[in-house]
Amino acid sequence: MKKIIIFLIFLTGCASYKFSSFKKANEKLLKQIEVGMEKEEIEKICGKNYKIYKSETEMMEIWFYNNFYVGFDKEGKVIKFDFYEDLKK
Repeated sequence: MKKIIIFLIFLTGCASYKFSSFKKANEKLLKQIEVGMEKEEIEKICGKNYKIYKSETEMMEIWFYNNFYVGFDKEGKVIKFDFYEDLKK
């Protein structure tokens, strides 16, 4: 039982360290992208290496990059920016 508890504490610490180092590596990106930015600004910062999803109603559009995604409203302004959940663990 004691070994299991120590193992779980170890895993929790490793997970938070992994996200912490991931966040540090991407801190510049986190500071650059803000809600309200235009699509052209995002392409300048992140490049054109993305896949696009457009909703059927054309009310929103999502660009999927390797490690993160950016959501836009119908006017082409950023409404959401985040990293994929599996990278945060």
